[in-house]
Amino acid sequence: MTTTSTGTGGTSLDVFPEMTNVATTSFHKIKWIYLEKEDKSLPIVTQNENGPCPLLAIVNALCVSKRMHLTPGQQSISGQQLIETLFAYLLEHQPQSMTEAARLNYERNVQDAMAVSPQLLTGLNMNVKMSK
Repeated sequence: MTTTSTGTGGTSLDVFPEMTNVATTSFHKIKWIYLEKEDKSLPIVTQNENGPCPLLAIVNALCVSKRMHLTPGQQSISGQQLIETLFAYLLEHQPQSMTEAARLNYERNVQDAMAVSPQLLTGLNMNVKMSK
């Protein structure tokens, strides 16, 4: 199963209460790359301004590996739609045969990722602690 963006924000904002203005006001152009060998086009979501954007890296990696799809011909997508599409993908591709403990851990990891999802548009601040 693959995830496709509807281009209309198909997932309710109620599911993503952590959304910020950045996610709802940023828009990204989509460049379609034609693959002659496969006779199909793949989307590449481009940055709207310079700087780190881990969300674009994740979405583009999933699109190029043909795991996630955007609507063919779609010319732009909002940060909110990117986040919704990514989490729809994560929820749809949850491993099926898991123990109860593994399922709870997976759900917790997805919730943690949702909590930081708006920061994926601008980069994450990380405090790395080195220990012996």
